[in-house]
Amino acid sequence: MKLQRTRNRQANTPPVHSFLALVVALAVSACGASAGTTPKAVNVGGAQVPVAQLSSVLGGLCDTRRAGTDAVSARTAFYNHAHENLHVLATATEVPDRRAAGRLLEAMQRVEADLAPVGDRTLLPTHVNELLRTARASLDRLDIPSRSCQKADTP
Repeated sequence: MKLQRTRNRQANTPPVHSFLALVVALAVSACGASAGTTPKAVNVGGAQVPVAQLSSVLGGLCDTRRAGTDAVSARTAFYNHAHENLHVLATATEVPDRRAAGRLLEAMQRVEADLAPVGDRTLLPTHVNELLRTARASLDRLDIPSRSCQKADTP
């Protein structure tokens, strides 16, 4: 009878409270940051990548856009200041939104084609603007604030 009484007492303790506490704890830890705050780093393939590194693509793309159809300046700005981190941004975006990551890579590919030695520079400004829009959308998807080109130029 004593065993039965212990079971009843355990059955009378509300396991729902324990379960709810666990759910709340998991939800809070999964969020990683409180609502309305920008994370300081994003997990990309198991590595913590600083948000500033991901945001830096905008400055490189703004420089690329300012270069216009000048192939040398545009190529330098794009490959020295945006290209590598665009790949990192696409990888980071793939987890929450694979299609957005695909759109980012496709837009990037168009700019790369325009910057190729035999590329058609007439479409470069249009393609860079499209890449800027998709990069901003990817940053937004990761809850990372994006800036306009004028604001990206100021620290």
